Amino acid sequence: MKAKRLIIAKVIIFIFVLSGYLHADLNENVKEWIDQLSDAKQRAAAKNNLIEAQDKAIPELISNLENEHTKTSVKVDIIQILQAKKAKEAIPTIKEYVNNNKVRLRASSIEALGEMEDRESSDIFRKASKDRDEDVRVIALSSLIKIKDEGAIDIFIESLSDNNVKVRLKALEALKTFKDESAIPALIERLNDRNSNVILKTIDLLSDFQNREVVDALVKNLNTENVQIKIRTINALAEIKDKSALPALKSLANHEYIEVRRAAEDAVAVIEG
Repeated sequence: MKAKRLIIAKVIIFIFVLSGYLHADLNENVKEWIDQLSDAKQRAAAKNNLIEAQDKAIPELISNLENEHTKTSVKVDIIQILQAKKAKEAIPTIKEYVNNNKVRLRASSIEALGEMEDRESSDIFRKASKDRDEDVRVIALSSLIKIKDEGAIDIFIESLSDNNVKVRLKALEALKTFKDESAIPALIERLNDRNSNVILKTIDLLSDFQNREVVDALVKNLNTENVQIKIRTINALAEIKDKSALPALKSLANHEYIEVRRAAEDAVAVIEG
């Protein structure tokens, strides 16, 4: 019995010692991988190793993120690694970079907070939606979508008038998620957008609303010379199925383009049932 206990004790000691060596080796590896983030040739592999490393690597990553001497590019990588690891304990440190004067740090930190669905960062995202950099604004809107911030409808509506197409498209994506009728007037204005992709996405979004104001706006939009936009508008009216659109749709029976004629005929058939 004593011999058996002695063997068990030795095994426990061995495991304890081994775990200590493994922990020490992990710490050394983590430090080495972080150093390799500065090397273009080793960066990708090092980043992947850090993402796959045990969570024991997180404190060292946070420590390097807090270090004022760490290169900007490395800090961006660390933030992305912490994001991939869903390291919630890193959120306070990541928040320190949301107002940084370097775009890459602002963008990566805001994106990380959004990917980790940190609802307490809602005010950060709202402020960032007005950032001077368009990519940061897009990321901010994406983050508001991820945390399902229904209180940000006004932000999305305001962003429909942004001077950057990517921001306007992201705002439309957000409004598609929430489908708030208060956005209808602003959406109707986007039917006159200078970018056809914005118009097409707006039409798709308006088709979700059973609203007479929307129908009237779409009927008016049938006057566009852009065939793709005209057909998309016809399809939207078919989805809404408001009979007040029938006269305008029937008037397209003799349109010069067969695609328009067919779309109008199908829409009429759907609405008339």
